[in-house]
Amino acid sequence: MRSPDRPLAQVGDIWLHGKRTSLEPADGLLVLLVTCGDGKPLWITESEGVPD
Repeated sequence: MRSPDRPLAQVGDIWLHGKRTSLEPADGLLVLLVTCGDGKPLWITESEGVPD
């Protein structure tokens, strides 16, 4: 899946448009911690679902 204007992330079985991320631990109501391909953590602090 590709998007011409926004970054995409697959978290489990869900695709998200990433709106805001952090390389440092972040707080919030719905913060997702993912591990990147280089093994480093990335916190997704704001996102929206990708329509089917």
